[in-house]
Amino acid sequence: MTRQLEKNLEENCDIEKENVMEVNLMDHHNIEAEQPLIEYSEDNNINIQPVNILVENKTKTAIKRENQKKKNSGQSYFTNSSKQIEARKCIPLKECRKKCSTRLYFNHQQRVFKQYWSFGNYKDRILFCSGLIEIKLAKRLTNEKDKTKNRYHTYYYHVFVDERKIELCQKCFRFTLGETDNFIRSVAKKKLTSNDSENFSDGRGKAGPQSRKISEDRIQEVKSHILSFPHYVSHYSRRHTNQKYFAQNLNQIILFDEYKKKSTNPVSKTKFKLIFRSK
Repeated sequence: MTRQLEKNLEENCDIEKENVMEVNLMDHHNIEAEQPLIEYSEDNNINIQPVNILVENKTKTAIKRENQKKKNSGQSYFTNSSKQIEARKCIPLKECRKKCSTRLYFNHQQRVFKQYWSFGNYKDRILFCSGLIEIKLAKRLTNEKDKTKNRYHTYYYHVFVDERKIELCQKCFRFTLGETDNFIRSVAKKKLTSNDSENFSDGRGKAGPQSRKISEDRIQEVKSHILSFPHYVSHYSRRHTNQKYFAQNLNQIILFDEYKKKSTNPVSKTKFKLIFRSK
């Protein structure tokens, strides 16, 4: 009896060690497990309790939203191709022709930088940036011979610090906000072409539903054009199918070229092939 108890205790200890090793492995991989894992009854039988494993499974949409939020907040994020983009930084101003570094200090730059990236929204960033850009007509034209090379508008960039308006050059303005040159130019160009410069915003999400469905009239036009050419039933497969064939000098490309010449609103080549096969 004593030997049997000792044997049971040894087996229980071995099983307990194995389970402890499994729990440590789960902790190593940041997987939560409920305790206790093993319970002992009075007759030394082992009752193993189920373990609840919580694994965080993020969908592609959730990851995309998280990266988009980080991007609009100036944080480091990953693109769809798993490329890491570094976080935005406020770059100290250097010497320039307008001597911007003498009017705007680095601590003021950081305040503007934090305010700008605190919005965390693309539309708010656009509105904030466009509000700091002024567009005026150029005072004089530099090229009298070739007027196409002249710039008819002048862009002025500035920031507000303690209710003071500080004018900056384009490069220092970009360094202060931590933005790219393409972004600043795009905002300035859109503000120039926008009718309402005070309430400027881009046109994202404002387009109505785009229907790609082809009307029945256009489909019928394609079918009528295809059937206008002579077609025949194959002599060899007449018993097995009613499929009709065109002459050897005709194919889909020739039919589509002839259709484009006649139609005022032709469908695409891909749609034409789909209608041809359905017919």
